[in-house]
Amino acid sequence: MFLIVVDKPHRLPSMAHESNAVEHCGGCAERGLGLPNAALKVTHRLDSSTSGVLVLGKTESAVREFNESVAKKPGSKVRVSYFICTYGQFE
Repeated sequence: MFLIVVDKPHRLPSMAHESNAVEHCGGCAERGLGLPNAALKVTHRLDSSTSGVLVLGKTESAVREFNESVAKKPGSKVRVSYFICTYGQFE
């Protein structure tokens, strides 16, 4: 299984869109690694305004295997958590 984990900055789309096929997280990773366009597939999506960890796969089978390994199943040892950090006064 061939996976790449990247730290996606906010304002950068996770994947290509009809109006923007080049400037997206997968495309930036492809260029940085010297891979052809559309060589990496997104395993999950983060909103453009969200930064965070994004997992990309080189093959459809790698994406499928990763997604199956983190799917919510009875007895699964994978836990997804979300944290938020704030500052200032809450009124």
